[in-house]
Amino acid sequence: MRAEPKLDTMQTVEVAEGVDIYLRPAGPIPRGFAYAIDLLLRWVIVVVVMLIGSLGISFLGIETGEFGIGMFLLLLFVIEWGYYVICEKVWGRTPGKRAMGLSVVRTSGVPLSWPAAILRNLLRSVDGLPWLSIGPQSLFPLALVGLGTALFTKKFQRMGDLLADTVVIYSGKTVEAALPVLNAAQNQITPLPPAVALSREEQQAILLFLERAGLWSEGRKTELADHLKPLTGTSGHAGVIQLLRMALWLRDSAP
Repeated sequence: MRAEPKLDTMQTVEVAEGVDIYLRPAGPIPRGFAYAIDLLLRWVIVVVVMLIGSLGISFLGIETGEFGIGMFLLLLFVIEWGYYVICEKVWGRTPGKRAMGLSVVRTSGVPLSWPAAILRNLLRSVDGLPWLSIGPQSLFPLALVGLGTALFTKKFQRMGDLLADTVVIYSGKTVEAALPVLNAAQNQITPLPPAVALSREEQQAILLFLERAGLWSEGRKTELADHLKPLTGTSGHAGVIQLLRMALWLRDSAP
């Protein structure tokens, strides 16, 4: 039997006995946009630093020669590697990821440590293969290796992510972030007792639907609610509402 297509990337991670967190890994497209933003910012930083440096050198009348070239190459190295490592360790994301609503965490959901942030970015040059020459001394990563790895891993992890045991997720996609959405929805619907007696497992499943509803897309909620059409008596958006009403009744009537 063919598996139903998954409508979101929500994944459950058990962090302790009976304690779960929910992560939503980000796919290659939003990560690609984030990379483009970070690339532009890094170019701006390099240009600004070069202008400031050249103005200072001209003002002092210093001849740099090979020393100046070496300092420029060192600067490029620091910006290329330090930009990602520092941003991801200190803030959990780069400016590009922030703009796209993404963050980097360990697969257990905890923030990155310094070793994880460094390991994750050590293979960035490998993930960028093959590199396209766009000038005598300029290369642009086509990132086919990283893209291919991400597409064939469950959490869209590139090689650097696999090495450091990290994953890029949508920021704020947690139960706490979804509570305002759920509360707003609950103010519009009234509890409804189920028409038939439910087992403990069935009640827990319906309550879990209420807990996660704010984290799922409308398509995902409708898909799940349609499986319970014999219980709700309807399908589509109306089925979702009926299921939420029953979940509210079960929650409020729990001892």
